[in-house]
Amino acid sequence: TRTVDDWVDTVRINADGTRLYAALNSDSGGSLVVIDVQARRVLHTVALNGSIGDIAVDRDNRRILVTGWDDELGGVVRVVDGDAGRVVDTIAVDGLPVQVIVSGGSAYLVDGSEVVVIDTATATISDRIDAGSPVSCIAVSPDGTRLYVADYDGAITARERSKAGRELRAAS
Repeated sequence: TRTVDDWVDTVRINADGTRLYAALNSDSGGSLVVIDVQARRVLHTVALNGSIGDIAVDRDNRRILVTGWDDELGGVVRVVDGDAGRVVDTIAVDGLPVQVIVSGGSAYLVDGSEVVVIDTATATISDRIDAGSPVSCIAVSPDGTRLYVADYDGAITARERSKAGRELRAAS
């Protein structure tokens, strides 16, 4: 960190282990720090308006999804080009997004009582899944066919992709 008033909330590493991404927050806002692990040096520090909550690395190892808060838009997911070191898209979502994970061509975002599904190729919201109660965390099966949604009451619901398309439905 640069000063004693900076802190790191979240770190993620890409699939091949060459880049580390750190959410550097301070009272004045957040930055995504892109680090070359092998060279042990900072490649980019991408200033973001507002705070950073979570980070997910897309399967192409180039697009980085960062949750946070924007004073004008509210809850957002920023798409950062990790190679260029700049924000390439901002997706406004309702509420305050917390956790984000990527599986295949989709990102799944915990946002209150919903799981927001984002198409990572187009950076658009493709679905909103109402969980019925506040979501605490999510996970995706290794093959991407099931989404596990946990709530604060201790229940876990499995949802699977329908054969017709991207929509998720409760698994039986």
